[in-house]
Amino acid sequence: MLETAKQAILSTAISLTLHRFERLNKGEEDAKCNFMAKLNIPKRKTKNPVIVAMVGLVGSGKTSVAKTIAPLLGATIITGDDIRLELHAKGERYDKARMIAEDVAMEAIKKGSNVVLDSDAIDAKKRASLQAKAKKNGTKVLYVRVYAERDVMIERLLSAKYSPESFFKSATIAIREMWRRTPNHYRWNSKNGGTFELKKLSFHIFATTDTTDSTKWPVEAHRTAEKIASQF
Repeated sequence: MLETAKQAILSTAISLTLHRFERLNKGEEDAKCNFMAKLNIPKRKTKNPVIVAMVGLVGSGKTSVAKTIAPLLGATIITGDDIRLELHAKGERYDKARMIAEDVAMEAIKKGSNVVLDSDAIDAKKRASLQAKAKKNGTKVLYVRVYAERDVMIERLLSAKYSPESFFKSATIAIREMWRRTPNHYRWNSKNGGTFELKKLSFHIFATTDTTDSTKWPVEAHRTAEKIASQF
């Protein structure tokens, strides 16, 4: 309850301060337009609009789950890494990637679609900003947590195909990013030699999907989509 109140206060503060003065320059606006032009914006399959925001590390399977859930909900997939690639192509910094993702999400909602945000929504300010804009558009934000055994995540990153056009250009970069963000999702338990354990998050998670077993997680993802469709 306390965390919900804090998040509501933060959302209001961001709406009154940051959102009022946030603007895109020409390069950032061009990146946004180029990104939107490549999107598939389907008609939503729920009664009310929803934004599903993924929560999870690099290699956890967020993209796979997003691609499974989206067509079942009639949702537009908005991938943060793709936005950053468009910004990079325009010689721009990544500072406005969040703003672009949010604004594109609102455009998709206005066009009659749902949205799945394929980006890690672990950051409190990022969630507050999204929720402030979603509230203005009468849209519910749901958080879906995705995780897997750490060895499985590392193996995925080692075996993935990389290219100069991809956001993570090598396995080394991808694993480094996974390691950098680990403290946001895991805590260290020093018992019995030590191990990382998933943190209990301070915000409400609508559903979780463990992608360790490739034969089981699609069933979990379908159940999540069915649950969303039945409630919204």
